[in-house]
Amino acid sequence: MRPLPQSIAQQRDGNVTYELSDGRRIDLVLAEVRQFGAAEIIAAYGLDEPTDPIPLMRGGQQIGTVPADFHPMGFEISSSWYDPRPHDFRMEDGKWIAHNSLGNGDIGAIPGFKPSDAQTDYRPLDEPEA
Repeated sequence: MRPLPQSIAQQRDGNVTYELSDGRRIDLVLAEVRQFGAAEIIAAYGLDEPTDPIPLMRGGQQIGTVPADFHPMGFEISSSWYDPRPHDFRMEDGKWIAHNSLGNGDIGAIPGFKPSDAQTDYRPLDEPEA
């Protein structure tokens, strides 16, 4: 499954379209995607979709993975310091590309983000140290 770019009407109405692995498309309510996740909603419809994580790239290098149902505007932020913008991420060749303006804490605020490098600190700014 992959999210398709939102049209102006979809942005206005709060909807998002996902293309399923067999080419079908499904429209979902963005607020519900934020609350439950697209994978859970799609599974509730009885549709079986791959759940493999998707590589996340920045500056030409893979920095980690995001969940298969990741949508740039469809997740609850775990940091009060980051508010996603439509241009922060783009899908290219089956990989998400993060804009270079995003800091490590912004990336770390994505629910389900798994870093490739354990040495890099992707903790959001308002998350206490362990």
